[in-house]
Amino acid sequence: MGLRLVIADSDKEYLNALVEYLANQELGKFYVTSLTEEHEFLEYIKNNENRSDIILIAAELCRKIKEKIREVNFGTVIILTAGDIPLNDLKYATINKYQCGNKIINDMRDIYQHQRGVIRVNAENERAKVIGVFSSQGGVGKTTVAVGLSIQLACEGKAVLYLNLENFPSTTLYFEGGEEKNFSNVLYYLQQQKPDISSKIKGAQCSDSYYGVYFFQPPDSPLDWNEVTEGQLERLLQELKKTGNYDYIVVDLSSSLNTKNIVVLGNCDDIILVLASSQVCRIKHQMLLRNLEIMSSVTKAPLTNKLHYILNCYDDKCSIPCAADDNLLDKEKLIKIPYISTLLLPAEKCYRIDMNCKFGTAMYQLVEDIKTEIKDERIGILDK
Repeated sequence: MGLRLVIADSDKEYLNALVEYLANQELGKFYVTSLTEEHEFLEYIKNNENRSDIILIAAELCRKIKEKIREVNFGTVIILTAGDIPLNDLKYATINKYQCGNKIINDMRDIYQHQRGVIRVNAENERAKVIGVFSSQGGVGKTTVAVGLSIQLACEGKAVLYLNLENFPSTTLYFEGGEEKNFSNVLYYLQQQKPDISSKIKGAQCSDSYYGVYFFQPPDSPLDWNEVTEGQLERLLQELKKTGNYDYIVVDLSSSLNTKNIVVLGNCDDIILVLASSQVCRIKHQMLLRNLEIMSSVTKAPLTNKLHYILNCYDDKCSIPCAADDNLLDKEKLIKIPYISTLLLPAEKCYRIDMNCKFGTAMYQLVEDIKTEIKDERIGILDK
């Protein structure tokens, strides 16, 4: 059953945008009542006491009628603030209204969970999907694609964990968040085979306030990552899925077909291969596909059926042969991204990716392809 949500804000344009977002991205999860005027809210209080789970109300409106709100048992009250209004007298949890829609919803759920004891758990048939982003060649923009995919999924209202498994991750170039704990805290528990790793995962994860993407700060040293075994890595992926906190886990892998990456690829629901327009990439991609086919025949896991292709920094005037020219590649799944010199926009502590360009369009198309494939898989299961 969906939560009963009341949203009260005199900014009609903002209110309509938030209600539309909920209708499109959170269908069936909330029963929404939207109010813009003070008298409408007072009338609602009078007639609907004890009939709401969450009240999301603008700070200026709450201040006007705060005494009326305190007189009734009215569910969890959360203040929408632009960050420029003193809130010392309101004594309610607050959410910054000007951020990604999924971040607003996730913050709202966290506050409600804390106050009411409601825990979000994914149903078994809605378990987290693991998407691996891989390339047989370094320097082709693999991490940028992995981060962009995470952002696009988050902007569509999904709970996303960006998991960088490179020896030298560049996570902090794109995301900012808490720095008290990092991935080493999780890796230590894995190596010690501690039973309750889910609490360590939650304690070590950060959330980027701008995008709402979850991530881990890089480990203290690459040696921490090197000491993790293949079995421990597989357990990590399983534990991350079991938490029920994520809809998608986007794994950014190193450009090496080692045993650890093979384990990760085998646990992925989808694999994004990032290609470049170069002869080197073409040769490496040919070798990679042949090895994936061999591994698929041995492990009985059809790795090649999970592949989606990104041709990054594409130049249609370039005459250099690339992997996209090979017959081994499924061209129906190929998405081309042109070179964009202004893709990274400097922010206060990191860089933000410009999603309002052809790169963002490509990420949207990639997400649609992934969602279509997942839908087709479910239909196939129902037909059996």
